[in-house]
Amino acid sequence: MLFDPIALPVESFDPVEIDAPPSRADLIDAQQAAIRLFRMRRRRDALLGAEQFGEPAWDMLLDLFTSECRGQQITVSSSCAASAVPVTTALRHLASLEREGLILSHPDPHDRRRRYLTLTEETRRLMIALLARGM
Repeated sequence: MLFDPIALPVESFDPVEIDAPPSRADLIDAQQAAIRLFRMRRRRDALLGAEQFGEPAWDMLLDLFTSECRGQQITVSSSCAASAVPVTTALRHLASLEREGLILSHPDPHDRRRRYLTLTEETRRLMIALLARGM
């Protein structure tokens, strides 16, 4: 009989440890994993069609995480594009992520029409813990 990890209950997997602050190696591993995941998801969409798959909120979190690792600010428009869904759908997901306390929205001090997004500290720590350990 083959081992089927998908059939295992979630409780059987090792819990994600987030007590200790992430090391530089964890941050690098997490950033590389996020980039690989995001690219794989876009390739999958191109090959198999995006209609069959969709986790726009996760795509936005991956994009925000990798952008923050590179020191880049992400606008709402950019995050919507990263989600690979219609803008109205992306905006609903962003509102949900903000309402759940996963992201923060900040006005651009130079252009009131633009808003920047950031991960909360807790979301950043959780993503590093999750991604650095190979998901």
